[in-house]
Amino acid sequence: MRSKGIKTARQKRNNKKEKMAKIENFEDLEVWKSARILTKKVYLDFNDNKDYGFKDQIQRCSVSVMNNIAEGFCRNGDKEFHQYLKVAKASCGELKSMYYLAEDILYINIDTALERRLEANNLMNGIGKFMQYLRNSYKKLQRSAKRDHNTARLHDRKTARPHDCKTKKDCTTARH
Repeated sequence: MRSKGIKTARQKRNNKKEKMAKIENFEDLEVWKSARILTKKVYLDFNDNKDYGFKDQIQRCSVSVMNNIAEGFCRNGDKEFHQYLKVAKASCGELKSMYYLAEDILYINIDTALERRLEANNLMNGIGKFMQYLRNSYKKLQRSAKRDHNTARLHDRKTARPHDCKTKKDCTTARH
């Protein structure tokens, strides 16, 4: 008999799964929320700017961050979402670069430019961490599918049934 304070590995995994709530909407993503706030600040920073080419470019790259996170979330899977996050992260880099230019040509004061570059950098780091999380989740899913497949093959041998899967792809998606 186990003491009350000791948990099994299965209980620990189940508790961890309960704590990790599944995100249903892109609006719940912290990186999207941060991108939205930053985009609003970009629009306000250059609201009265008459250099329409510059204004358009800096606003487009900030909107690109926010929209690529949203669009990627609404795609078919984590791999595709990961690709959209790469684009969003690159757009953060472009936004940082545009704030250097805005500072250099005196469209914005130094303190504001520094603050926005820091915000963009923090957002880039957040997107990078989220991408790492998705990669790790995908790897865990692959290992789990492989483990389930190996268990099914063992079961097939015990019952003397032929294994149903013809290719490796079938094996990771088939229900045994």
